[in-house]
Amino acid sequence: MRLRTNILFVAATVLAYLSQAPTTREPLNSHWGAVFPPASGGQLLRQCSRGTPTPIRGTWNLSPDQVRLLEGPLSVLLDRQLSALRLPDSLRPHAGDYYRQYAGVIVGGRRIIYVNGFHKTQVAETRTFLTEHHNDSAALRNFPSAFRDSDYWRGVATMVCDGGEYYFGVEYDPETGRFRNFSFNGR
Repeated sequence: MRLRTNILFVAATVLAYLSQAPTTREPLNSHWGAVFPPASGGQLLRQCSRGTPTPIRGTWNLSPDQVRLLEGPLSVLLDRQLSALRLPDSLRPHAGDYYRQYAGVIVGGRRIIYVNGFHKTQVAETRTFLTEHHNDSAALRNFPSAFRDSDYWRGVATMVCDGGEYYFGVEYDPETGRFRNFSFNGR
């Protein structure tokens, strides 16, 4: 009888553990998200090494509350995708390492939130370059003026060809609360 009780306890404990919502190692930084207005939201869909939703039939104005609702599940999804990569733990980015740009788009008659994500090194390297070359007109000549503000990512879509796991895109359906078509950039 004691063995049966122990087995039932262990089974119940394992089932309770498995049924809990997965957590991430590091949640998303709430200050690293930017909502693009409808007029410029389409910029996020100009990616060169990953697919984006098509055909776009329009854009819409999403609210900060809609973004807040998706960021917890997005953190879990991103952490899962990163964990699946064949990288040593010391080289694997964490979900909390990513900036995000959000846009409301209409695809197939449904309102979708498109998420464009990029690793913090993108912003850090841009800021370093601007600091080191702020008075160097020759160095800045070929550097787009839109990127000369250290918070450029809040209004200028980040698009990088290749980049692998340092860049991602995913669609979120706020009506169903589900993500689809997650992909990292190509290499």
